[in-house]
Amino acid sequence: MSTTRSVALSALNIVTHPHTSSGYVDLFADARKLKQSVKIWGDTHGMLWSWFDLEEDGEIYTGEVFTYSEIDMDQDWLDLAKGEAATAKQRAEITIPEHLKPQFKQIRFAFFPASHLWVFCEENAPDGSLGVSRMKIFLERLLNDRALLEGRKFTRVDVRLVQSKETIEQIFEEIEVKTLEILVLKPNDDSAGKAHQTVEEELEDENVSSYFIKKKAEPGQAIKPNESTIRYMDEAANNGYVEATGPDVKTGQKRTINTQAHPLVQRFEYDSRTGFLDFFVEAATKLAKKAKKKLRERTRDKNDEDDDSKN
Repeated sequence: MSTTRSVALSALNIVTHPHTSSGYVDLFADARKLKQSVKIWGDTHGMLWSWFDLEEDGEIYTGEVFTYSEIDMDQDWLDLAKGEAATAKQRAEITIPEHLKPQFKQIRFAFFPASHLWVFCEENAPDGSLGVSRMKIFLERLLNDRALLEGRKFTRVDVRLVQSKETIEQIFEEIEVKTLEILVLKPNDDSAGKAHQTVEEELEDENVSSYFIKKKAEPGQAIKPNESTIRYMDEAANNGYVEATGPDVKTGQKRTINTQAHPLVQRFEYDSRTGFLDFFVEAATKLAKKAKKKLRERTRDKNDEDDDSKN
């Protein structure tokens, strides 16, 4: 019997202004101490249960988010034997200890303070997974708790979708782009020192929190992005979005591609006979590096792979 399984990982970008690596670490450490139950959707709640420095070097933190169902005992109950609503007497006989919760799942995560990326099990993990949109809701509600933000230098924590840069590349392979929209939200100044070359510094210099670009092609022409536009699209993949509209190159039918509909999700295979944590940390590290890779770097790597395959 095969012992190979696959698990899908995804990532979210955690952003505060101002920010430091230690500030993120303190934020999550304090959030764990709160043991705050956060409603995610419906009856499903979540809690940041564990948080620890993996190698005690401050580079990678890991832990688990617990999810479970919070039962509303005041709702109507069904008596399956009779096919009717349970009586008040029957409901009064139901006793579930407050500390016991059903539908329990454990979602493993890794956090990289330097790049402020949160990588987690998005699908098919052995102990539990959580979809991208629901993990985003959980973190937004958890990290923006009033008690957690009290006394900090920032008043809000942004949780941003990390989008697939392959999708940006596909836009210009699959569509004759007639209109191009790019929204860049103010990112962290991780590239400080590259004077006048980064989107971060441009927004910082002008006291701008977001930058929206909309371009329209000349009649009968398609947009061909230059270096500056590529730079903004690259930043938008982690802090904003890119949307392109135009006829499909094969069918001629109008298409719209928005990167927000294409989060960065990658599958990794592992041997289920081995420990999951070691595998997960290695896979999460690879995904975090991929999320930070620039579009031009990706294109060069792809061209090198194509050249190698020809030799």
